Amino acid sequence: MKGSQLALPVQLTQAPTFETFFAGPNADIVDALRVIAGRRSPVPAAWIYGAGASGKTHLLRATVAAAGKGAAYSAAAIACDALGALQDEPLLALDDVEDALTDEARGLVLLRLIDRRRERGLPLLLAGNVAPARLADISSDLRSRLEAMALLGIKPLREDDRRELVRLQAQQRGLELADDVVSWLIARLRRDAGTLIAALEEIDNATLSAKRRPTLPFVQQTIGPLLQLPLLH
Repeated sequence: MKGSQLALPVQLTQAPTFETFFAGPNADIVDALRVIAGRRSPVPAAWIYGAGASGKTHLLRATVAAAGKGAAYSAAAIACDALGALQDEPLLALDDVEDALTDEARGLVLLRLIDRRRERGLPLLLAGNVAPARLADISSDLRSRLEAMALLGIKPLREDDRRELVRLQAQQRGLELADDVVSWLIARLRRDAGTLIAALEEIDNATLSAKRRPTLPFVQQTIGPLLQLPLLH
């Protein structure tokens, strides 16, 4: 079952910031977004892409928070259906762009939005699961606009990164995890940060409820059954 996806919702328990994002091998992306948030970037548009639960939403919201007044975050499909004054916000971050691209009309709205903001020099951040070159069934005009953006691909966490993430997240929750527990989590769970954080949240809740220490048998009993659930897509 190595690499199984933990079927838990990943909830943001605190307002996302750059400081609370575990960068690992993606420090360069955080640095680039800090520049965009400060309106100092010569490239006013960026496409952030990576696998599910890799931190795209966290990064978009952190950029909006750092940019301050006038910055806005929205799901791309919602924004394309009801742009209104949103299209002229000083900084706009749109999430889950693939959801908008399933509809030709929304794709055209997105194309016009990109052109409008480029003409006005307004920063635009878009997030999707893959690089623009791998998007299916979009117009050549839209693909060329997306590929002209700064492309920020989120790299998967290395094993050392995942161990450090588990250690830090456990420490923040007051969880004392033995090395065998950490190794079991690293071996059994998906590599993305969202899955690891969701697992630790589940372990934390279970230990508080049962008033038990997070020993390996207890963690296996808590998390193990969830690994048998169908993979989420």
